[in-house]
This record gives sequence, C-alpha cells and structure tokens, in this order.
Amino acid sequence: MDTFIAAPALADNVRTPLLKAKQALTDGKYDQQVATQLASQLSRLGTKQELSAEMLDFLVELERQYPGFGRRDTISF
Repeated sequence: MDTFIAAPALADNVRTPLLKAKQALTDGKYDQQVATQLASQLSRLGTKQELSAEMLDFLVELERQYPGFGRRDTISF
C-alpha cells in the first residue's frame, strides 16, 4: 500500500482511501474491517474506471485475502 501512496501519478481520489486505511491500521483498527471498507471504496472507483491496472490488481488481491461480507463465517443480523 505504501508503494501506491508514494506514487506521484496516483490520483487524489484513489490516494485518500489508501491514506485513511493506512492510518486506521496504524491506529490499531481491526484489519478485516479496514480491508473491507477500503475494498468497497476502491470498488466504487473501479466501476467508474478510475483505477489503474495496478490498483485493480491490488483490489482483486485485497478482496481475495479479505472476502468481507458473504463469507461462510460472516453473521448478518
């Protein structure tokens, strides 16, 4: 994630969610929650075709490692 944040060509609308996620992890937030929220934000940008190919690869890997809602062990009330 740091590599993407440091990239000068990264658009601010993509950099902002990454910075917020990094800060949340630094603050000790639960990584599953941070990853799910980041994936949601990046997915919205992806549907608008605002993500680079590298960021799309990052999003796919993020969603693979943190499936989020719909996992077999997820309980919904």
